Amino acid sequence: MACGSAKRFGIPHEVTSMAQLIVAVWWCFAGFETVVGMGSEIEFPQITIPRALLISPFIVYGVNALFYWFLIGITPLDMVSEVSGATAPFASAMNAAGIVGLPAIILCLGITFGGDFSTMNPCITGPSRYMYTMSKDGCFPKVLGKLHPRYKSPYVAVLTIGVIALFLIWSGSIAIIAAMCAFSQMICYMIGFLSYILLHKNEPDFKRPWVALLGMVGAVVNLIVYGVVMILAVDWSALPYNLVLCAACLAYYFFEVRNRPVPESAKELEASELVMEAPDAEEMASLNKEYRCWKWGAVIVFVVASGAFALGSLM
Repeated sequence: MACGSAKRFGIPHEVTSMAQLIVAVWWCFAGFETVVGMGSEIEFPQITIPRALLISPFIVYGVNALFYWFLIGITPLDMVSEVSGATAPFASAMNAAGIVGLPAIILCLGITFGGDFSTMNPCITGPSRYMYTMSKDGCFPKVLGKLHPRYKSPYVAVLTIGVIALFLIWSGSIAIIAAMCAFSQMICYMIGFLSYILLHKNEPDFKRPWVALLGMVGAVVNLIVYGVVMILAVDWSALPYNLVLCAACLAYYFFEVRNRPVPESAKELEASELVMEAPDAEEMASLNKEYRCWKWGAVIVFVVASGAFALGSLM
C-alpha cells in the first residue's frame, strides 16, 4: 500500500523501499536512549548516562548481528528467500536445518526471556518515568506522580503503561501498532533535536555537564534526514491512526497544558537536580574502571560480530 501511494506521487519504488529498510534497521537501535528517563535514579548521571549512550549502539549492533549471522549460517542456501519472509524466521531456519526438539525449545525460551523481557523492561521503565516527570511538571494528572511507599518507583505510571501495553496486544493489530510506534518514535526524536537546537539558542550560557561533539550540526542534519525518511517510508495503513493520535496530543497540549502554571514543587525539584554532585577521586576511579570494562566489551562484541559477517561473506 505504501509503495502504491508513493508511485502516485511520482516517487520511485526503489526509493521508498530503501527508506522503509532504513526505518526497519533504525528501529532495531531505537530505544536505548530511554536510559535518560532513569537519570534521577542513576548515580552521577552527568557521567554515567553519556557513557552509556556512547557504547549502547555498539552492543545493540553486536547482539543483533550475531543473532542474524547465526540465522543465516544455519539456513540452507536454497531456503534463504523463504526464511527471510517467514513470520518466525529463527524457528523456520532451525526447522529447515533439521534442528528440532530440545534446541528449538531452548531457542524459544531464550527469545522469550532474553528478548521479550529485555525489550519490555525499557519500554515500560522509560515511558513511566516520563509520565512521572510530566505529572510533577503539571502536564499529566497528579496520580501518575505517586511513588510506591517501599520501592520508591512511580507504580501508578508503571501500571498505566502495562495496561496500555496489554490492550495493544489484545487488539491483535501488531503490524499497525509497529508502524505507529516507529512513526511516533521518529516524531519524538525530531522533537528532541528541535529542543536541542532551541535550548542552545535560547540558553547559550546554561551550564552543561556534558557537551556532544558537533551536537548542533548533528541535530540539524538529523532533523532533516528524519523528516525526509519518515515521509518516504510512511505506512499508509497506519497513517490515519498516527494523525489522530498526533491531533489528540496537540489538542491536549494547547487546551490543557500550555497555559497551566508550573507547580512550585517542580521548580524547586528542577533547581535541586541542576546541582549535580561530583564524584570524589575514589568514586571516579571506580566509574572509570567500570566504563573501561563495558567499553572494551562493546568493542569486542562489535568486532566479533563484524568479523563473523566478513568471514561468512568470504567463504
